[in-house]
Amino acid sequence: RDDDDDEIRKGSSSPGSNEVMADNSGADRKSRAWELAEMTPGMVIGDLVQLCDAAQMEAMDLERSCSGGVEWKHLLRALETVPPQQLRELDVRSGQAMAREGICWDSIAGYDAVKDRLRRVIAGPWENPELYEQMSLGAVSGVVLTGPSGCGKSLTAQVLAAEIRANFIWVKSSELLSKWLGESERQLRSLFDRARKAAPAILFLDEVDALVGRGKGSNVASRLLTTLLNELDGIKGTTSQSRVLVLAATNRIEVLDAALLRPGRLSEIVELGLPSVTDRVAVLEHATKGLRLSSDVDLKDLASSKVGATCAGLMSLSRDAGLAALRRCLGEKTTRE
Repeated sequence: RDDDDDEIRKGSSSPGSNEVMADNSGADRKSRAWELAEMTPGMVIGDLVQLCDAAQMEAMDLERSCSGGVEWKHLLRALETVPPQQLRELDVRSGQAMAREGICWDSIAGYDAVKDRLRRVIAGPWENPELYEQMSLGAVSGVVLTGPSGCGKSLTAQVLAAEIRANFIWVKSSELLSKWLGESERQLRSLFDRARKAAPAILFLDEVDALVGRGKGSNVASRLLTTLLNELDGIKGTTSQSRVLVLAATNRIEVLDAALLRPGRLSEIVELGLPSVTDRVAVLEHATKGLRLSSDVDLKDLASSKVGATCAGLMSLSRDAGLAALRRCLGEKTTRE
């Protein structure tokens, strides 16, 4: 393995090279090696060693003794705390870890038509790349999630990452802006380079209009747009083993340059608008799932009365109602005492 170390360090490890984790951790290589390999996209050899060390510490903490050795559950817990080194400076989460936390399609209440479209356009090609490639129906490389604030764009992006088991890189677009000449473009190129190294990955550009909105009228904005277009063109030819999906979120799609929305770039536009009455009922049911509702509470009537409410507003309403009920119960208990 030492002879190959320099080669391995040049890029992310493949599923085959990731088998070293099974050797170092003491896990059953024959039954678990490939499964572990598929759960560590973007990791290099140093990350795998750190992961094994973290798993050993988990075993010691949980079992109060290292005599039992490292088990599968210890590796799973370690995976949640050891991201790939090249992504530690970014807000990154493992799709595998997010799925284990319960993030899935059911995390999005309502919006059935939107979820069906995302399954068909994104999840399907990613989960069955060979089938889609045979029919010349490759996966899209870029999607715009548009709609008012508070309607689930960020949650939808996380659900997609969990469903396709991709590394999730979340970047506030405004944070890429710098006052130094050329620094914003450099950071943007570096971001895409790291995403490619961590593939399969979803790169989520939140509030993308802050970065490349039309009408900014400056040389910096023009250079940033050119850089982003070049990077989007650069990921179109990625294979199924090195895929990067760019998700861009905005509540002002009208200010995005038309060049961004051309085929092969951010060509898929998915609208997450204000919830319909059916969606509002679903959101309220989801938000009150852990509450004991009084017999006089009719969620359908409540949903009908909340025209124009966002999903976040409905979730906040349910939480406030639960807290008010709790305060009342605590007040009655204090009075009785």
